Amino acid sequence: MDSKSVSNDKKELKDATNSDDSKPQELKLRKDETPEDNQLGPKVLGLFENGQIQQFIENRHFKVPEQKDPQLSAELFKKMAGFHAMDVPIKRTNGWLYENFFDNFYDRAFKDGSFDLCDELKCETLNARDLQTEIQWLKAAIDAIGSPIVFSHNDLKGYNIMVTKVNNKEGVMLCDFEYSCYSYRGYDFGTVFAEWDHGDYTKLQHFPDDSVIETLVGHYINESVSIFGSKYADNKINSVQQLMKEVKLFTLVSNMVSVMFGIQNHQGDAAIQKDGNRMMGLVDIAFKNYFHLKNKFLAQNVF
Repeated sequence: MDSKSVSNDKKELKDATNSDDSKPQELKLRKDETPEDNQLGPKVLGLFENGQIQQFIENRHFKVPEQKDPQLSAELFKKMAGFHAMDVPIKRTNGWLYENFFDNFYDRAFKDGSFDLCDELKCETLNARDLQTEIQWLKAAIDAIGSPIVFSHNDLKGYNIMVTKVNNKEGVMLCDFEYSCYSYRGYDFGTVFAEWDHGDYTKLQHFPDDSVIETLVGHYINESVSIFGSKYADNKINSVQQLMKEVKLFTLVSNMVSVMFGIQNHQGDAAIQKDGNRMMGLVDIAFKNYFHLKNKFLAQNVF
């Protein structure tokens, strides 16, 4: 991304970037942009009713070894800043998370009997904890933390982050934008950090130290300042401390989304057959990991 050309646009930042109000607000940043325009994603070569044809780019996924590469990890967080800076002409709302995962998935799973497997398979954590209580706690925490509404990827897992190589130089590119819409800024952070140094999902996550998080969100903030100017950093909603809180809260959210998605889709569909018993076992581990991290963050007085 050409940061200088962006900052020279002299466009006024609205709401969260100018206001000290900590409540979630719409963020209107730039006009008529796509990931392709800003070299954040592959070129779109064709569009049709049910999909699109994109440029083929040889790549590997962004996994634990890539996370430990300072150059690649810095570029990822700069790409996130550029993605969140886009002003895409679609409806701006923050209902995507609640409607798709917290409310609809829970209701559907309850109605189709998915929770019955918890007893049958002796899912320790799912049986011992009340899932709906945790969903309500997360909703209240999200409302209280004040994460701004930005254009978000919403599925920023390692397999949607491409590590490319051009002229012997490695870089990062994002892909798979089917869930992209306006949502909480923290959601993309949480998705990334839920996978950070977590290669074995049958085990609890060893969450990165605050020093690691500070370095990574620092790249995000610096890139945002290069796009919008110093007033971005002057706003306390964009401080390192605020972003640290969003990282930790939305890491919990990402774990909860994994729980809800797994419960609802444990049997797969006509296209993807899944081992329901194994899937529910992974769901229970994800829920256990959620409490493992929640207790850690509560002890740090994050919320």
